[in-house]
Amino acid sequence: MLTAFLIPLLGFLEILQLRWINEVAERERFRLMQGLSATAGQLAAAFQNEIGILPAVFGFDRRELEEDIARDDWSDFKERWELWKAYALEPSIVADFHLLRTSGAATDGSATGGTPSSYELRVWDGSDFAIDRRSDLKEALGAVVAERKRKSAFLDTSTLSDGTEALILPLGPDSEYWFIIRIDREVLVERLIPLLADRYLYGKTDYRFRIVDRSDGSTIYASDASEAGFGENDLSFPLLRSDFMMAFGPPEGTEMESGGDPPALGLLKTRRDAFFALVDPDHGDSQGPKDKRVILRMRSNNDRWVLEAVHKSGSLAAAVRAMTIRSAAIGTSILALLAVALVTLALAFRRKQELAERQSEFIASVTHELKTPIAVIRSAADNLADGIIRDADKTARYGETIRQQGKRLSDMIDRLLRYSRIGDDGPMELRSIDLAELIERTLDRFKAELNDAGFRVERTLPAGIRVSGDATALELALANLVSNALKHARDGAFLGVDLHADGKWATVSVRDHGNGIPRTERRAIFEAFYRGQEARERQTGGSGLGLNLVRRVCRSHGGNAFYQGRGALGAAFRMRLPLEVANG
Repeated sequence: MLTAFLIPLLGFLEILQLRWINEVAERERFRLMQGLSATAGQLAAAFQNEIGILPAVFGFDRRELEEDIARDDWSDFKERWELWKAYALEPSIVADFHLLRTSGAATDGSATGGTPSSYELRVWDGSDFAIDRRSDLKEALGAVVAERKRKSAFLDTSTLSDGTEALILPLGPDSEYWFIIRIDREVLVERLIPLLADRYLYGKTDYRFRIVDRSDGSTIYASDASEAGFGENDLSFPLLRSDFMMAFGPPEGTEMESGGDPPALGLLKTRRDAFFALVDPDHGDSQGPKDKRVILRMRSNNDRWVLEAVHKSGSLAAAVRAMTIRSAAIGTSILALLAVALVTLALAFRRKQELAERQSEFIASVTHELKTPIAVIRSAADNLADGIIRDADKTARYGETIRQQGKRLSDMIDRLLRYSRIGDDGPMELRSIDLAELIERTLDRFKAELNDAGFRVERTLPAGIRVSGDATALELALANLVSNALKHARDGAFLGVDLHADGKWATVSVRDHGNGIPRTERRAIFEAFYRGQEARERQTGGSGLGLNLVRRVCRSHGGNAFYQGRGALGAAFRMRLPLEVANG
C-alpha cells in the first residue's frame, strides 16, 4: 500500500527535478555567457589601453601643432613619448609617428598640388618631428589619407604596403595636417596579442579563441590549431573600436559629418550595445538577440580586430545541453534507484510475510505429524499398562505398533536434524556409492507402503554408476521424492525410478502419474516451508522441507535438483550428481 503511494510520488519528484534542472541549466548558460563576455571585455580593455589609447596619449589639436611647428619645440610630445615607453607593455609596438600635411606650401621647397609629391611628411626621431624624405612612404600615407579624408570615423586603421598598421587621426576638418601612428604588425601579432591573451584568456580551457583581422580575413591569434566551430561563434567581440575613442573626445575643432554621432555618444553607444547583447534568463527573449548562441555581437561590422570564441563541445548551447542531460541522467538514476529500493523492500517485506506464514504452517504441520505417532504410542501403552489387552497376539501387535510409530517418530526427528545440518557442517566425509544399490535399498524401505497403495513400480538401474558422497544424505533425499509420490500421486498409482550416466553426470529420475505441479507454483517448490495449494487444501501431511532438502543435498554434492512437468503423464524430479572420478 505504501509502495503504491511512494512510486507515483517519485514520478512527481522526477518531473519537478527535470524542471529544476532546466532552470539551473538556463542560469548556468547565462553565467557562462557573463563570464565569457567579462573575459572578452577585459581583453578588449587591455588592448584599448595599449593601442586605442595611443591617439589620446599623443594626439594634439591643430592650434597646438602649429605653435609647436612655429617654435620648433616638441618637448611636450617628447615627455609623453618617454612616459609611454616607461609604462607600455610593448613600447616597440609603435614603429613611428608621422605628421602629414596635405595642402599648402611645403616647407621643404617642393611644389604643391594634388600629387603625392606635394605632401609634406614629418617623422618623429625621438626629439623632433623632422622632415621625412622617403617618397614611397609619403606616397603610401598620402594614398591612405586621400581615401579616408572625408570619412566620418574619428579613428581608422589601415595596413600599409610595408606591413605596418597605421592609425589615421585627422586634426580637424579644416586642417591640412593628419596625425599618423604606425604600428609594427609583427610586434602586434607575435608579442603583444599573445601576451594579453595569455593573461586574460588563461583558464578558459573549455573554449577555443581566435583573433581575426577583418581587413583581410586573416587569423592573427589562435588558442589552438583547430578552426572547427568558428563562423557560428559563441562570442564576437571587437578589440579596437573607432567609436570607443570618442569617449576621450576628438581634438579641438574636429567636427563630424552630417548624420554622424556627437562625440559624447561614442562611449554611451558602446555601453548600450554591450548591455542589450546579453540575455537575461529571467526576461526570456524580450531583451537581447534572438540567437542565444551569440553572447555578444556589437552592432558595428567595421571593427578591425575581433575576438571570436566557440565552446569545444561545438557551442555553448551544446555544452549546457550536455550538462543538462548529464544532470538529468544522474538525478533520474538516483530516483530510479530509490524506486528499485522501494520495490525491493516491498518484495522483501512480502516475502518475509510469506515465510512467516510458511513457518507457521510448518510448525502446525510438524506438530500434527509428531502428535499422530505420539497419540498412537500413548494409546497402545495405556491399553497395555491398564491390562485391557491380555491376549498374547494382541499384545504383540500393540508392541509392533509402538515400535513402528516410534521408528516413524525417530525418522521424522532425524529428517529435521539432517535438514538443519546440511550445508552448515564442514566438508562431508565422502565415500564411493553405487547408485543402483542405494536406489534399491531406498525402494525396499517403501515396499510395504507401495504395495498397500497399489503402486506399480518401474525401475531402470544400470550397474556400475558410482558417485562420491554421503550415502545417508542421498538416501534421505531420494526417500523424500518417493514419499512425495506416495502422498501426491496416489491416484496414478505409478512410480518410475531411472538411473543413467551422461558425460560427467549421473541422473536419478523419479516419475509418477499424478496431477503434476501447476506452472504458477513451480518457481517456489524448492523453497523452504513451501507447500502447494492442493496439498494445503487436501491437508496432505508434510512439512514443506522435503524438496528443499533434496536440492540442498544435491548441491552439497556439487549437483542440483530439477522438476520436469510431463503434462498428463504426471511429474518427474531429477537428481543430478557428478560421477566419481576414477583414481589412477
